[in-house]
Amino acid sequence: MDELARHLSDIDTYHTTRDKPAYNHGMFWHTAHYAQAGLATHRTYPRADGVMGGGPSSEHLYTSGLALHYWMTGSEASYEAVINFGRYVIDADDGSLTPFRFLSRGPTGIVSCSGTMDYHGPGRGPGNAMEALMNAFDLGGERRFLIKAEELLCRCVHPHDDLGARNLLDIEYRWYYMVFLRTLLKYLALKQTLGEIDWHYAYARESLLTYARWAAEHEYPYIDKPEALEFPNETWPAQELRKSDVFELAARYAGGEWRERFRERARFFYAAALDGLSQYPDTRLRARPMVLLSSFGVAHATLRNESLDVDALAVAIDDVPGDTDFGQPLIFVRQKRIAMRRAAFIAVCGCAAFLASIAALVF
Repeated sequence: MDELARHLSDIDTYHTTRDKPAYNHGMFWHTAHYAQAGLATHRTYPRADGVMGGGPSSEHLYTSGLALHYWMTGSEASYEAVINFGRYVIDADDGSLTPFRFLSRGPTGIVSCSGTMDYHGPGRGPGNAMEALMNAFDLGGERRFLIKAEELLCRCVHPHDDLGARNLLDIEYRWYYMVFLRTLLKYLALKQTLGEIDWHYAYARESLLTYARWAAEHEYPYIDKPEALEFPNETWPAQELRKSDVFELAARYAGGEWRERFRERARFFYAAALDGLSQYPDTRLRARPMVLLSSFGVAHATLRNESLDVDALAVAIDDVPGDTDFGQPLIFVRQKRIAMRRAAFIAVCGCAAFLASIAALVF
């Protein structure tokens, strides 16, 4: 793990301030899926047919291991990497640092999108970005990291979201909303540790329960419908472990029938994961399923330990104000789109003014 942490903070980190803020101090992506690494100088993009170029982004920004490594070893390299990743999230979203700042100072949306630049719902992009910010806050104590995390929280989910419009069962492009829900759970735990049972805490809790209730009624094991997957393989059943983890933890913030429903779903998806993996005897020990098993398999056993006082680990339902006004969901529009619209408007106005001046000269 020491070697992995050193590699991550050294080779996998883009140590520069000379590129654009969307890339500076970010983390390079995994090697492109289903392509050989070839002569790639780092893990991001190999020279292969059909593989596009690009740079770091929040969709593959993993910081919790580095944060844990720092707490366990005192590694300054891991500490600095986590802090810099938190700064990267803030800078990458800062519209005042881009060429479009003369037309709009709004957030770029680069750290809150997943899959496409115009999807800013719950996904791995904002999920990993929020986690990076929370880890940076945890290590360095700078409040701006937590404030930015709460900004992304309110941008990407709302207690009154129209979940049907989210198209969450489009597996290839929406599976990662579970990544975001897992981050919400970490946020709630952090706020409890800080003793901040405030508006943002209530907002996150209600958003979590909104999505968890929907998932309890609609989610199914991905591998049950292989026709919906581009590459049905051993990774998909392993992903069910994340669902199990989310349901098990969400149960602690729910009451009555929903608490029991979430726990039942946690057991169901845990069993579905192991059953699905058994269908891939030759490949189930590959890196991705093993990482998911290591992360969520052990957690499941711990969470199901009946000796734990589960209610002590979550704020009592009565402690959260029930009459909190969260307003209505707002549609986020990224800076570049706003700037392009304004540029088009200015161009039209300029053209109209030019034609008017010509007409005045002629007539």
